[in-house]
Amino acid sequence: MGKDLKGKDLGVGITQQKNGLYNAGFVDKLGKRRVKRFKKLQECRKWLDEAKYIDEHSSITEANTMMVDAWFEYWISIKEKTVRPNTVRNYRERYHRNISKVIGKMLLVDVKPIHCQKIFSDMADEGYKTTTIYQTRITLYNMLDFAKEDEAIRILKAQKEKNSKIKVIAMEWADQVFLCRKGEPVKNSTYDTALFKLCDKVGIKRFSMHILKHTFAIRCIEAGMMPKTLQKILGHSNIEITMNLYVHITEDEKHKEIELVAGALKVI
Repeated sequence: MGKDLKGKDLGVGITQQKNGLYNAGFVDKLGKRRVKRFKKLQECRKWLDEAKYIDEHSSITEANTMMVDAWFEYWISIKEKTVRPNTVRNYRERYHRNISKVIGKMLLVDVKPIHCQKIFSDMADEGYKTTTIYQTRITLYNMLDFAKEDEAIRILKAQKEKNSKIKVIAMEWADQVFLCRKGEPVKNSTYDTALFKLCDKVGIKRFSMHILKHTFAIRCIEAGMMPKTLQKILGHSNIEITMNLYVHITEDEKHKEIELVAGALKVI
C-alpha cells in the first residue's frame, strides 16, 4: 500500500515522490514492470486502472482477443531485442502520439481499414508532415502485420494439437497439418461448404477453393515465379498443366498491352 508525502494511503501500486509526482506501477502478464509518472493523483489512478484492465483482459495466446494497447506492448518488447534503439523510439513516439488514441482501447479483431485511415486523416488535419504520417503508417503496418503472423502460427499449432489426439494417422498423411477425425486430409468439399457459408453471410457470389488456388497461381505468375517452382507448389503432376496457366495470363497481358497502345495512338 503506497503513501503520499503526508503519510496518507494511496492504494496498491501508487506512491508519491519527494518532488510531488505520483508513481503508478504493476507487473504485467509478460513479467514486465510497467511504470508511469503523473502530476495529478486522479490521472495516476485512471492510468493504473486502465492498464491493469487491458492486461487482465488480453490473452497473448490468442492475438485477436488482445486490446491494441496490450498488443503494442508485447510487439515493442520483441522489437527492442531485434531493431535499433532509434527505431524503437520512433515506433513508441508514433504509437503513443497518434495511433493509441484512435484504436488503443479496441480489440485487434475489431480494427478495420477505416480506423487506420482515421489515424492518418486526423494527423493531416493536425498539420503533421507527410514524412511523419508515413512513419506512422510504417509503425501501424508492422505492428498489425506481426499480429496476423502470430495468429497464423497459433492456428497451425492448435491444429497440430488436434492432430495429436487422432488415434490413427497413416504414414502418408503424417506431415499434413489439416486432418479430419479419420486421420485423413480434409476434403475440398468441406472447405467449399465453409466458404459458401461465408459468401452467403456477406452477400457475395460463391467461389470455391479451386478459384482461390487459381488466383494464387495467377498472382505467382504475375510476380515472375518460374513454371517449375509453381508446379511443385501447386502439386501438378505434369508441367503442361502449369504452363496452361502461363499461356492464359500471357494472352490476357497481350490484349491489355495492345489496348494500351491503341489508346495511346487513338486507334479506333
